Amino acid sequence: MNVFYFLEERISFVRQFYRKAGEPFKETMRLIECGEEPFSPLYDEDGGFLYVGEYIQASESLDLLGIMCLTTLSSSFSAFLQALTNQIGLQCKKKKG
Repeated sequence: MNVFYFLEERISFVRQFYRKAGEPFKETMRLIECGEEPFSPLYDEDGGFLYVGEYIQASESLDLLGIMCLTTLSSSFSAFLQALTNQIGLQCKKKKG
């Protein structure tokens, strides 16, 4: 079994997933920053910035997506290292203490 192939495939998938799944959040943030429909005007009569909640929600959603992708990569690297050590017959022992 080629463990490097599976790791590369997983990394490629996560990159593609982040790009595609993050597009709506990035687009919402861009629309708000540019004051484009449906997020115009940018300021209310008192000069306050509108759509703060929507911007924060899009930003936090993008952050959460990133965390999910990092978690997936972390478990993929762990599985990769475990499979590789099994393949080459390396046995790691836990330290006491």
